[in-house]
Amino acid sequence: MRILGMSVLLAGALLATEYSYEISPMIGGVKPEGNLNIDDQFSYGLRFQMNDYNFLGLVPELSFDRTTDSDYETQGGDTAINRLALNGLYEFKDFSETLTPYLLIGLGYEDVEDEPVEAYDSSLYGNWGGGVKWKIFEDIALRAEVKHLIRTDDGGNELYYGVGLAIPFGAKASAEPEVQEVPEEIIVATAVVVVAALDSDGDGIIDERDRCPKTPEGVVVDSDGCCLDDDNDGVPNYKDKCPNTPAGVAVDEKGCCLDSDGDGVVDYKDKCPNTLKGASVDENGCARSVVLDIVFENASSEINKANSPKLQEYADFMKDNTNYSVTLVGYTDSVGSQKNNQKLSEKRAESVKADLINRGVDASRITAIGKGEANPVADNKTAEGRAQNRRIEAELTLHN
Repeated sequence: MRILGMSVLLAGALLATEYSYEISPMIGGVKPEGNLNIDDQFSYGLRFQMNDYNFLGLVPELSFDRTTDSDYETQGGDTAINRLALNGLYEFKDFSETLTPYLLIGLGYEDVEDEPVEAYDSSLYGNWGGGVKWKIFEDIALRAEVKHLIRTDDGGNELYYGVGLAIPFGAKASAEPEVQEVPEEIIVATAVVVVAALDSDGDGIIDERDRCPKTPEGVVVDSDGCCLDDDNDGVPNYKDKCPNTPAGVAVDEKGCCLDSDGDGVVDYKDKCPNTLKGASVDENGCARSVVLDIVFENASSEINKANSPKLQEYADFMKDNTNYSVTLVGYTDSVGSQKNNQKLSEKRAESVKADLINRGVDASRITAIGKGEANPVADNKTAEGRAQNRRIEAELTLHN
């Protein structure tokens, strides 16, 4: 922990190793465009760079250049010219250990001291260009620069080129900063803060305030660090397949309302919660009809003993739900005459009625009718289809 504290102080010192300012004496020349009516010029000047300021990556620099004895081409005579500009420099400091290329852009004013009629006049100008600084000593670099000047007064163009020395100065940390020992009390306090800020499950809630410390990765949580459950059904949103269940309704592990009898009507809406499997139900979950899968031999009304379990299940349903009455409807296939089939269907319905009565269902709740070969549910041209048409349908009526 003591080493950690010393490392923090060392890192802070290294951040301050750059000089605050840089001054560059320069010499060079200016080559004006031909229509400006003035010869090429020798120039000397100074650059003042302010490293502590930065705007969009540009470091500000004041630039001053002066030329004397600048000759006019046609009027005769000469003049002195002063150029003052504010530029922004973008330096490529990671280019290499010794070379630092840079780009510049800025605005300036060109003051012409002697302005004959129709001669070269004072003007605002814009300039852009670039250069390079080549480190030759620990704190001194050679500087070469080229920039293009565009005058606003007459649109004339000038090319500046120059060399000089870049000399930094101002506050700078020593190469080997003094390492101070951090008091033990501060180190311990810092350690306590770091431990307290742990967030083991990475949900954005620190462990100290996390009431659900093991939430899955990437799951949205509330201010207590617990998975969101918008409908409050006990199943978190990321697992909830039915996200808008009504308040207080029992749900399964997927967050969906229970349907205990599997009739397609959920329990909280089901007014008849114990309907037989396969029953056709209404919107209240109450059975409207059930197809009794009872096999009759061809031209027979006798009930096969193999159907006993199915009839017992139906008898139990009727005894448990005394608010139902049933109409047993017998059917046949299309073999034989319609008259005989009608009688046979009635016998089949009566056989099932008698069996249910024997199993304890009140006779007053059972009506038996036959409909012959009507309403086939399968093709009478095949043996399989005819077997399905020899059936009993139980139409249920619910009494309040």
